[in-house]
Amino acid sequence: MLRGSLQLCSIRGIPIRIHFTWLIIFGLVSWTLASGYFPQHYPDLPVAAYWLKGSIAALLLFGSILVHELMHGIMAQKLRMPIGGITLFALGGVAELKGEPPTAGTEFKVAIIGPLTSFILAGVFWVVWKITEDGRMGTIFSGIAAYLVMINIVVALFNLLPAFPLDGGRVLRAILWRITQNVKQATSWATRIGQGVAYLLILLGAVALFLGAGFQGVWMAVIGVFLLQSAQASYTQLVVQQALAGIAVRDIMIKEVTTVPPQLRVTDLIDQYFLTYGYGGFPVEEHGRVLGLVSLRRVKQVPPEARDQMSVREVMRPLEERLTIAPDDDTSVAFRRMAEEDLGRLVVMERGRLVGLVTKTGLSRFLQMKLELQL
Repeated sequence: MLRGSLQLCSIRGIPIRIHFTWLIIFGLVSWTLASGYFPQHYPDLPVAAYWLKGSIAALLLFGSILVHELMHGIMAQKLRMPIGGITLFALGGVAELKGEPPTAGTEFKVAIIGPLTSFILAGVFWVVWKITEDGRMGTIFSGIAAYLVMINIVVALFNLLPAFPLDGGRVLRAILWRITQNVKQATSWATRIGQGVAYLLILLGAVALFLGAGFQGVWMAVIGVFLLQSAQASYTQLVVQQALAGIAVRDIMIKEVTTVPPQLRVTDLIDQYFLTYGYGGFPVEEHGRVLGLVSLRRVKQVPPEARDQMSVREVMRPLEERLTIAPDDDTSVAFRRMAEEDLGRLVVMERGRLVGLVTKTGLSRFLQMKLELQL
């Protein structure tokens, strides 16, 4: 999940979130349409009409992107792939799949449904355009519908670029995966092709900027940089997942866990635990029952003058399911959860009892060692 996101609702159990950057791009798109596109194509209308058309068109644009991403999520659900949610942000939208698809066929179906949906939406808006262009309300609705025909086609074609992790890049990986029967090799090839497309977009953006197309050039270059980073991140995620797959949490967890009592003052917690052991956090335990986790990040939020009055219970993070993991769970599950939830450690619980602790630092050290030894 992107930081700075707010959940709006849930559709078919899929959380729908909006990132703060969406507000910026929504305003920018509305302004561009109201001041440029609609006055150029539909002159002699009141300024208020242009802003109304621009705002409605921008909303329907992001609505179209939401439907595009939602179809990815629904297809993933039907194929039994867990999905973490959908986030709308400055560059469009993203369906956050949890983990990699199990087969090339699953990858292909989940990826291709998005562009197909955008083409279908373009067809729907084309029908609306033709119905309304000669009617009394044509100047209001036909222009918006015509714009949405064009923009949905652009969205579909852009997503079909063979640039991993765009839909087209994932379709390409699915094909390469089916041919090679090696998902890591297919991902490596798709990533390199995606990086090539990203560099091309950056170059075209620079040329466009040089030729005077300011906003379009910058936007193209930004998309290229985003694709470049996303492609490498997706490949790294796969390498990590494969390196940790099949290794149980109990095999790498800390078995001798230092816990702290909830009534301890924060001052004593710092002196007797953080400065003594050098760890970034500790489980909070009372009478054999784990109550939560206290981390250095939480302690740093307490003003120095208040640390002598506050107890660990007041600053700890209460224990909840996402802070725990079972000893027989795959280590890759622990790594992914810590990354998604921005956690530094997970409490390993078995039958309601504390049996260990797994930390991001320990996992990273184990992963680095394994990759260096090529195990």
